[in-house]
Amino acid sequence: ITDDQTGSLTFRLSRPDADFLYALASAPAYPVPPSVLMNSSVDGAFPGTGPYTISAHDDRQVTLTRNPNFVVWDEDARPDGFPDEIDWIVPETPEEAVAMVERGDADYVRLDRKNRPSDDTLMRIRGQEASQIHYAANTVTSVTMNTAVAPFDSVDV
Repeated sequence: ITDDQTGSLTFRLSRPDADFLYALASAPAYPVPPSVLMNSSVDGAFPGTGPYTISAHDDRQVTLTRNPNFVVWDEDARPDGFPDEIDWIVPETPEEAVAMVERGDADYVRLDRKNRPSDDTLMRIRGQEASQIHYAANTVTSVTMNTAVAPFDSVDV
């Protein structure tokens, strides 16, 4: 049940659902205004409730800026030092991505088997920037555990 005047959204479940909050936090459940169509691109800022919103995007860059409608519910939610703008840039090549970090134009580059610079570039940066290179065999975006079954039903786990 939606109420545009109060900005509230009410769910009435027909039965208990232990995964309901997890489902609400997943990308397919993000609430958006009725004006946002599901089958078209969004022009301008994307709707959102977090501290950032997508303020610009194209094929090579996404810019996140502070959400002017974000309300701090806890001072720890926005400690000093969080940036007012975050730019995600998609370089054309892995070599360009590495060069951006070396020049100080970027803070981070993700390199993996599919997005890998030449062996010469890898050998060079391993020697020069060894303290800034971190290898990961696998990346986990999220993990879901059923807390109703062992061993995850134990507080100690």
